[in-house]
Amino acid sequence: MEHLPDGTWSLVCEIPSPTNDRRRAISIWLDEKRVPSLEFGAWHTHADLWDSNPELSLRRMFDYLERIARGEIVLAESPTVGDGMPFRVIDRSDREELLDELTSPLVSRYMKLLSWSGAEDAVLDDLRDEPA
Repeated sequence: MEHLPDGTWSLVCEIPSPTNDRRRAISIWLDEKRVPSLEFGAWHTHADLWDSNPELSLRRMFDYLERIARGEIVLAESPTVGDGMPFRVIDRSDREELLDELTSPLVSRYMKLLSWSGAEDAVLDDLRDEPA
């Protein structure tokens, strides 16, 4: 339980990365509005954004959590927010998304992609020839 500045409470479950890198931690929380939320690095989402049906939205959010744990969804090392926390995620299985990253003049092809476990870490340019 976490006591929030506005006097309300939030139930928080933190799942540290096996790498011990706090930037890769996963958090799941439930606040006073009873909307489950998921955080990976500094990126986060709320279950009610996935679908208007509460059961389906929660299921979709937890499916996404499983994809994070498997290394299919990774953190883009840059840009970051305070304390160097990455806040953008990339779906490694989405070839269009990878192509957008690889061809963007604003993104370094040497940008590191950080997986939760560390086992699927990569450099963006290394994914150029990865099979679809």
